[in-house]
Amino acid sequence: LLVVALALSSNRPAYAQNPPLDRSFDIQLYEPAMGVRQLLTLETARVPNHLGWGAGLHFGYMNSPLSVYLVDQNDDLQERYPIVGNHISAYLYGFIGFMKRFQLSLGIPVYYQTQNDSYDELLGEIGGTAPGVDGATMGDLRLHFKSFIYGLAKNQHNLAASLMLTFPILH
Repeated sequence: LLVVALALSSNRPAYAQNPPLDRSFDIQLYEPAMGVRQLLTLETARVPNHLGWGAGLHFGYMNSPLSVYLVDQNDDLQERYPIVGNHISAYLYGFIGFMKRFQLSLGIPVYYQTQNDSYDELLGEIGGTAPGVDGATMGDLRLHFKSFIYGLAKNQHNLAASLMLTFPILH
């Protein structure tokens, strides 16, 4: 309580980071919760039994998930250019429990996408060059540590602490 009061009473300016300009972005942001009895992206406080383990594989598919729209002088949509044709993703993960209180998980996403034919048309329309978006790649490696702290009977109310670390693989 004293630490919280001291932190709230300090009157120092906050400084935001100025990251370098990055013109790329992810069209696939889904990351499944890793562990026993998880609900898609919702992580529960449950951990596996001692040396209990599991693995999972999530698949995803998107058709034309990224398009560019050109606008004319009257702010009317001139033409739609789908950039990415198909996007397939797979997320592989595994986890193991220790002492009925801890869980260690490791996960890696793999992506494959194809470039739509209208990509070259768009470059001709706006001028310029850019690398294509065809091919496969791996996402960031996720290392996850969870510690069960407290739970009541019948698993109705539980509390756990979780730490997630990511490591760039192919950037």
